[in-house]
Amino acid sequence: MKMVDPFPEVAHVESPAGSIYLEADTVDRLVDTYDWLQEHSLTPEETAAFLAALEEESQ
Repeated sequence: MKMVDPFPEVAHVESPAGSIYLEADTVDRLVDTYDWLQEHSLTPEETAAFLAALEEESQ
């Protein structure tokens, strides 16, 4: 079976039930969510500093 050109976006999701492959509108929602999370997450350097501060507080 030949895929349409351009190839559709496909998302791979691991779950306790196994692998799930999604296409079309569902992929757009997942990409938007991933982009939002990446934009609002700490950088690796900020994460290291945050964890070091938590460790220091707990001592």
